[in-house]
Amino acid sequence: MECDKDIITHLEKLLNEVVNVNSKFNLFKFITERQNDSLKELNLAPAFFSLILDSLINNVIISIAKIYEPCTRSSGSMDKLFNKIEQNIKNISEKNIDNNIINKHRDYISNKKDIIYNLFIWRDKHFAHLDKSIF
Repeated sequence: MECDKDIITHLEKLLNEVVNVNSKFNLFKFITERQNDSLKELNLAPAFFSLILDSLINNVIISIAKIYEPCTRSSGSMDKLFNKIEQNIKNISEKNIDNNIINKHRDYISNKKDIIYNLFIWRDKHFAHLDKSIF
């Protein structure tokens, strides 16, 4: 069915984004943890590693924020995926997916709203925009 393909495509792209951002975060974490025990190696190219760390964390914050954006701001977010599923629930061939499952996921995310809000603030103030206090 056409709606199944659209939802599966959306889900695959979202999962690829999650895997990608997770890999970048793990690389950021690995390099940061090596700053103590591999200082000699990191000091061979300090500007390079500083730039890489800055780029990785910038990308991680912006990418995670995109995943959690409301559907009105991002067409690739989880919220948009939930809406697509709800709008086509009768046409979805997978019988394990229903409104209860969607609501459980929405509730879980809603319970993390303070953390997600702080993520958006962090993104907006430090990574995606030049705030007056920083500039």
